[in-house]
Amino acid sequence: MRADFHLHTHYSDGRYSPEQVVQKAAEAGLEGLAITDHDTAGGIAEARSACLKANIEFVSGAEISSAISDNEIHILAYNFDPEYESLLGLFESQQERRLQRALEFISVLRKNGVDLAPDEELALGIGNRGEAIGRPHIARMIVASGSAASMDDAFGEYLVPGSPTFVPKSFPGVEEVLKLVREAGGVSILAHPGHMTSHADLIKLIDLGLDGVEVVHPSHDKVLQKYYGELADRLKLIATGGSDYHGWQRGDEENLGNYFVHWVSGGNLFHPRTL
Repeated sequence: MRADFHLHTHYSDGRYSPEQVVQKAAEAGLEGLAITDHDTAGGIAEARSACLKANIEFVSGAEISSAISDNEIHILAYNFDPEYESLLGLFESQQERRLQRALEFISVLRKNGVDLAPDEELALGIGNRGEAIGRPHIARMIVASGSAASMDDAFGEYLVPGSPTFVPKSFPGVEEVLKLVREAGGVSILAHPGHMTSHADLIKLIDLGLDGVEVVHPSHDKVLQKYYGELADRLKLIATGGSDYHGWQRGDEENLGNYFVHWVSGGNLFHPRTL
């Protein structure tokens, strides 16, 4: 079956609800999926229910921010127990980090002349519903203030490294993330390695017990797909992929249904590799 294992909802930085994303996936001809919101399992129950109604195979998922060698990486966790207490504790810590970063963004933006509404901090209460706050929430505030014409403009001028208003992230170590995901019964996949991860860091991650790599992704051209696919095959790693759909990024609607992997339902794609 055709499956997309990289989708985001409004529980993190996506535009739509889990039910809406599942419906869009069904309309795009997908037969399996995982919702991979950033640093939260908040949308899993809704997505599972929606997939059951739509006759789509569902896998629990999350995209966890982490770091190795002082470099940011994203770990896609799959097939884990969404009620595992220690992993939920990590998500809660991550959400608190995200909230504090968002508050600092608001403060820095105001100091640099961005006329945000006086009660914008109240909008960050979405984090109390299990949603992970990210830069897109701040970008929407900037657009609403009139300081940027679009989300892309808001990111480019205010929210990227090198801009005077950028606030860096703080991350858990990747060793902790890999350990907790495995304890929760899941597997850990390196997200879009060609986008942000050096080969040296990838080798370190494999030595630490990484289970696989995301091969299919909009940021990977055919050369990168071939490279990471052959690497996964040679090292007996899980190879996954998906559209990284958010519902507001350029190309999202075209990518949904066109970036996928073939998956045999009931197969061992998400079983941890034997070390």
